[in-house]
Amino acid sequence: MKSTLLVLVLSTTVLYGQQEIQSDLLNVKEMYSEQWTEYVQHPDFLIEYKFESCDFSSGLNKELLLLKVTNLTNQQLDLEWHIQLYYGDTCSTCQYPTEYNRTITVNSNDTVEGLCTPDTSQPLVIFSKFTDARFAKKSRRLHMFKLANLTIN
Repeated sequence: MKSTLLVLVLSTTVLYGQQEIQSDLLNVKEMYSEQWTEYVQHPDFLIEYKFESCDFSSGLNKELLLLKVTNLTNQQLDLEWHIQLYYGDTCSTCQYPTEYNRTITVNSNDTVEGLCTPDTSQPLVIFSKFTDARFAKKSRRLHMFKLANLTIN
């Protein structure tokens, strides 16, 4: 009886536990796109990215890298990752293990995507560079990014 219960508990953990997914460090200087482009393809979800120029009435116009996540299952998915951002050759977020962790929930057979808004703290929005003439010359551009420690729950 105890061994049957142990097998049941282990099976449940494997089926519904946390699963880490591989993602690549993407050089966006070489892979720049204003159309949705595949980043991670998994049997349960798809992550895509695109660049969008965002002009705001307040100024501070910027280019953002937007992410889109599509849930390909009939169950709610919870995704977590640590975002690694490289401006030049230096990872600007690698030294901050919790500040740049992101979590999203995607309902069954649904899609969520980042929006072009002044708030760049959204989990599906990454600052690329300023396009506002007052700041563009001083601004570094995003060169690479990675959704590190990408896990699905």
